[in-house]
Amino acid sequence: MVASLNAYFHCTASMHVCLGKTYAINSDYATHYEAIEPGLSSWLREIIDANARAEGIDPDTVSWS
Repeated sequence: MVASLNAYFHCTASMHVCLGKTYAINSDYATHYEAIEPGLSSWLREIIDANARAEGIDPDTVSWS
């Protein structure tokens, strides 16, 4: 998942988790994704968090690095 973002800008797995939080918490992002498919913003965050856990990153304590 992170590899596709790296085609456009440097993005670590930790940064990806922070972006995922934004998708669900920030109303502008959430509204955008919810308009595409109800529940999409939460699903994105969940799948990004699961990917981070698989890489040994705790999404609850991650920082932008």
